[in-house]
Amino acid sequence: MERPGTEKGRKGKKMRRTFQKSRPYPPIGIEEALKFAEIIDKFGGQNVPETILLKALGLNTKTKSFWAKTTGVKQFDLIAVDGKTYTLTERAKVLLRPKSESEKKNLLRETFLAPKLYKGIYERFKGKPIPDTLSNILYHDYSMNKNVSNDAAGAFIESAKFAGLLGHDNVLKESDTKSPTITVPIKLSKGMASIILPEIGITQKDSERLQRLIDIYVL
Repeated sequence: MERPGTEKGRKGKKMRRTFQKSRPYPPIGIEEALKFAEIIDKFGGQNVPETILLKALGLNTKTKSFWAKTTGVKQFDLIAVDGKTYTLTERAKVLLRPKSESEKKNLLRETFLAPKLYKGIYERFKGKPIPDTLSNILYHDYSMNKNVSNDAAGAFIESAKFAGLLGHDNVLKESDTKSPTITVPIKLSKGMASIILPEIGITQKDSERLQRLIDIYVL
């Protein structure tokens, strides 16, 4: 009788394969993600059914390519997914129809830093050349599966170039992501006041916060 530790005993057992899970990453670059957002925008931009998107892409069912697009667009905070419907975020809407080039430039850089992985890599290498061994660094230091680390590195570099953060010198530039602002004059009963607001506007919650601050000041 063969003991479990012998060669015959080992062959008698079923071999179990283990797979290394990879941390979340954008499988595509920002440019391709925006092209996918444009398709959603074409069909209204809100609660667009998955079936319509598949048809627009010439697909009958979800494929690896479709998964890459939807995952990348979500990582860049350009869409919200509810079941099998897709809706553009405010970030995507402004990027597709920016009021100015400076607004688009700043928002692109914010979009680039939206994925946690990208933000971590950026903080590590800003002001420095991107190493040729980036894919290996992703594998060793960022828990990236070796089967996807090359693609992840390529998408990072493409996105950095598209966002204007990586030039011909291969140095990752410092990002100035301050949103453009406008000064709004307000006429008071005694004199004038001014308030500085972001050019892209504010939300209802922001409006309520401002109102509370004004109420506190008046009291």
